[in-house]
Amino acid sequence: MQVPTNISSPLAPPHLSQTTRLLEDRVQDLEALLVDHLTDGLSINGASISPLALPAAPTVSPTGGASGSYSYIVVATGVPGGFSPSAAGSTSSGPTTLSSSAYNTVSWTAVPNATGYIIYRSVGGTTQGKIAAVATGTVSLVDNGLAGDGTTAPSANTTGCFIGTVIEPPTQYTAAGALNPAAGYAYLNGSSAQAMTLIAPKAGAPSQGGMDGVALTVFDTVGKAHTIACPANKINGNKTTATFSGTAAANITLVALGGIWWVFGTQVGVTLS
Repeated sequence: MQVPTNISSPLAPPHLSQTTRLLEDRVQDLEALLVDHLTDGLSINGASISPLALPAAPTVSPTGGASGSYSYIVVATGVPGGFSPSAAGSTSSGPTTLSSSAYNTVSWTAVPNATGYIIYRSVGGTTQGKIAAVATGTVSLVDNGLAGDGTTAPSANTTGCFIGTVIEPPTQYTAAGALNPAAGYAYLNGSSAQAMTLIAPKAGAPSQGGMDGVALTVFDTVGKAHTIACPANKINGNKTTATFSGTAAANITLVALGGIWWVFGTQVGVTLS
């Protein structure tokens, strides 16, 4: 997997040079996190994002079989995203046509710390591709003719690191209202203290519509006691509000992981409650 390494801080007007330098330092910290070795494992405030083991090839047990050939791949999903695919499990004695009375039972061994499993049918059936996604704790699936979506299973283990474009935003100035998590950086330059809101991040990899790995750095450029409110306990798992001290250059960086905004490093001039 290609991990983005061309992260750069946004340009800022000359009077924000101090803020820009602080941003550059924080970007370097985040970049180091993003390109850390997959095999090392990482954690943010105790939330493990180590790579998953590869699943063993699944077992395929036909019922009402004949001489049909089928192959299945099980892909474990991890935090904060990514995929760990198995080798294909196959049978050459499956049903000629899958139905409620003629089907294949696909079973696999649980992968420690997996957040769920995606099952692909790569051979057999009227369609191929992803046929199901199941929660952790489920280790079998009955394929009685499930429709494939035409996609191909991942071929490499991409768990244990952030997926997709995490930070490459345009500069955004925010005076009030809702912060945009996708923007990456927000300068708070309102002439008075602002009460802002931040949505709860959606758990899951960006490739699946989630926000795991998205980072947001918020800087106060004018020195006001701004506040950022999230839904209950969505900051560090037990906090709801970030309050700025009223000192210019107060800042905080949050990284989305598992449906929670985690503080990355030590916030400066910002308290949590």
